[in-house]
Amino acid sequence: VLWWGSLKGPKAIPGNYIVALDVNGININRNFKVLQRPDSEGSQEDIMAQFEFTQEVISKLDEAHQAIIDIRSLRKQMTSYTDKIKNEEIKAYAGEIDSVMTKVEKALYQTQNKSGQDPLNFPIRLTNKLAHLNSLSQMGNTDFPPTDAALKVKEEIAELIDVELEEWTIIKTKMLPDLNKMIRDKALDVIILEENK
Repeated sequence: VLWWGSLKGPKAIPGNYIVALDVNGININRNFKVLQRPDSEGSQEDIMAQFEFTQEVISKLDEAHQAIIDIRSLRKQMTSYTDKIKNEEIKAYAGEIDSVMTKVEKALYQTQNKSGQDPLNFPIRLTNKLAHLNSLSQMGNTDFPPTDAALKVKEEIAELIDVELEEWTIIKTKMLPDLNKMIRDKALDVIILEENK
């Protein structure tokens, strides 16, 4: 759920392209050209600058959203495992990992959003801010380069996202391997049949 945030990529820049169709081993290629609107006042460099800006925004959003997906997957796996074991040391370390992941996830995305109206009640987070900038920058004529203000805002939000992604990298490259090593060292059972109570 994003509040007035767009994940839409940039429009194609004027130039020569090839479209390819491959159906049941039959391959057809056709050349075509995207023309600049005749009423456009933007130069090719202006259009390219807007294209690259939007691509950078979408790329950063993709990176952040993939981290959120991975965090949720890891949390599910850890919970499934720690719910079955009694080792308090492993449970505590898994809990520590989860608390760091939760901080990262909540900085990137408003986790309380469940419906389109929830952003009215809960503040938007970094990915929503960047997606909103994407919406604003694609309003009206996109044949001009992004404004200095848009570039500055993108840079500031991307830097804040990168701080959170660095935390996520530490979890993936240090904390998770440490947790797996603890589990291996203790030779805990992975498949456990719960006893009837």
